[in-house]
Amino acid sequence: MRVTAPEIGQDESSMARQRHTPDQILAKLRDADVMITNGQTLAEVAKQLEVSEQTYHQWRNQYGGRALR
Repeated sequence: MRVTAPEIGQDESSMARQRHTPDQILAKLRDADVMITNGQTLAEVAKQLEVSEQTYHQWRNQYGGRALR
C-alpha cells in the first residue's frame, strides 16, 4: 500500500508556515510581555500568539529590547 502526503490546504491539522513582518513580530513580543507579566506561562503565551516557544526565543534574541519601545 502506498501512502501519499495530503495536498497543501487539505490537512487543516498541520500548521502552515507563516512569515511575520518585523512590525508583527514586535507587536507579538509586546503582547507576550504583557501576558507573561500577568502570570501566564511561556507555553500559554506561545500558543496564544500561534508560534512555537523556539520561535519566541529566536525573536527575543533577534529583536531584543526593541520590543519595549
